[in-house]
Amino acid sequence: MVLMAFLHVPSQSVMAAAGFASVQHVPVLFGRQHRYCREFNRFLRERATLDWHPEGHTAAAGALRGRRIAYPSRATVHDWAERLSNFDDWLHETGRDWKTVDYLSDIVQGYQADMLTGRWSQDGRPLKPATVNVRVQIACTFLKWAAERDLRPPFTVLSVSMSVEAHSGSSSHGHRAITVTSRAGSLRCEAKPFITIPTADQIRRWLASVQSRRGYTKALMCKTVLRTGMRRREVVEMRVNDLPERKDWVVIGEHVQMRLLHGTKGTKSHSSEGEEMGPPRTIGVPLDLAEEIDYYRTWRRLRPATMWMKRNRGKPAPDRLFLSEYDGTPISMDTLYRAWTVTPDVKVESWHPHAGRHYWACQTLLSALEQETSRAKATISQMPEAWVYEVGRSIIDTRIRPQLGHVDIETTLIYLRWITSITVLADHYVDWHAFLEEANG
Repeated sequence: MVLMAFLHVPSQSVMAAAGFASVQHVPVLFGRQHRYCREFNRFLRERATLDWHPEGHTAAAGALRGRRIAYPSRATVHDWAERLSNFDDWLHETGRDWKTVDYLSDIVQGYQADMLTGRWSQDGRPLKPATVNVRVQIACTFLKWAAERDLRPPFTVLSVSMSVEAHSGSSSHGHRAITVTSRAGSLRCEAKPFITIPTADQIRRWLASVQSRRGYTKALMCKTVLRTGMRRREVVEMRVNDLPERKDWVVIGEHVQMRLLHGTKGTKSHSSEGEEMGPPRTIGVPLDLAEEIDYYRTWRRLRPATMWMKRNRGKPAPDRLFLSEYDGTPISMDTLYRAWTVTPDVKVESWHPHAGRHYWACQTLLSALEQETSRAKATISQMPEAWVYEVGRSIIDTRIRPQLGHVDIETTLIYLRWITSITVLADHYVDWHAFLEEANG
């Protein structure tokens, strides 16, 4: 059996104690037959510490120009490592050497083409252009670094720079100009598809299946995504005290206010203990869900936390909220993803944790529109489409964006397109809330 490339994630506390705090969050890549990938790992370390940057935005250069340069987050570095492991496997599978590969014949017509046709994919099906582009981009970035470090001959990627307008919440015009670089041969990504959300009955049966097959804790995590719109990483990295103690709850409109710090998207900072934190965001947690999380934290979590401490004598229980019911280890991103997508007996088309965020947004949009129309003693279907569109835009900006965090302009437009089908989905919304009331009654 040929061993594939894999990542080792070292203990951050052990790395820090050994004097390697600056790279304690950087995974270590091993190739086939447990081969240590020396150059790939050196590249990851230099990118993580900003000792090298493809556009010259190093820590030293930023200090000279008086500019603030953000270090890549732990999640970003891990993503780079996973993509490099895929590239390393492809190199060995095709008998190529990264020291000699050429951009056009090997990368565009080889690596990229193999992913696009399905020759290099897990199930033999073509990969999405967006996936192909990010994998090729990190491979090219590594090869550019290797050339600059005199580890291989020069590696040239034909590219063009252009100025485009990006949506901005801080600009008085609602947008700002940014410069982007497009490489020759990159694939045009498809526009985001129209959102479709499952029916209430599908959600009901799917959640029941998750709980029966993977346990109560993972079902609660799935429900948290559906009821709050939190990202998978944000749910996985929730801490025990992120939800305030019940006596300190601030309840606004039947929602308990909770401040997120861990796993949020954006520029990261580090605590005095070296813990990575994202930009803070305050969200509303439905009161009944907050009560369920509080009960889990106070009672149901005790058993797995005790199991973990017995296995790790002398160490306190993990600070992460959601622990495995089997051994008490913190539930990982991959475990939650598999519980959501693979395990349940009830299969839902295109259903994954990120789609759960869309589900929350659509239900919130629908609920708010129903409240607005009820004041006029009308239904949504009776209102002019232009009215629905403009009120929907206001709801997205004032309620949905703050809860979800970063929502790009494309997603906003998809939600606005989605509201034109609101009369079809209204019954699903009513059924879903009736189900929630039954479950909590």
